[in-house]
Amino acid sequence: MGTVDPKVARPKSNWAQIISAFGGIVALLGISLQLYLTSRNAQEVSARQVYMSYSEASLRYPKFAWPNYEKMKSAEDQTDFNQYKTFVGHMLFAYDEILKINEPDWRDAFDYDLSIHMKYLCDENDPRFYKMFYKRTRDLLAEEKKAHCQKG
Repeated sequence: MGTVDPKVARPKSNWAQIISAFGGIVALLGISLQLYLTSRNAQEVSARQVYMSYSEASLRYPKFAWPNYEKMKSAEDQTDFNQYKTFVGHMLFAYDEILKINEPDWRDAFDYDLSIHMKYLCDENDPRFYKMFYKRTRDLLAEEKKAHCQKG
């Protein structure tokens, strides 16, 4: 076989090939952007749905949304207290989903709602309770507990 003559130049690409390649890159970027926006929109819809569920529970059970924690905790009948613990879990599950979209306004809502339930969360030290949530939510809860809970 013969060797390639270095003096023979490689043929130059024509404009049609360049434009075609550029068009392909633009199309791939467009598809990627559309997939991202579709995913983001689905997350936002999901966040709104779970927040509406939590909001409905707050309206239906105001004694859990704005609790008299000490009274429920010390009551002889623990039914309300157990329902309250479930209510707080529901709230945290809602925010677990909501916080995935990483919007500052949602974080403000989380901080506000969390402040109402810190007495319970400071008392709740079962690690299995916190393992139910995403790492980001667990980290935020740990920060809040560190800042607001008395050390034994």
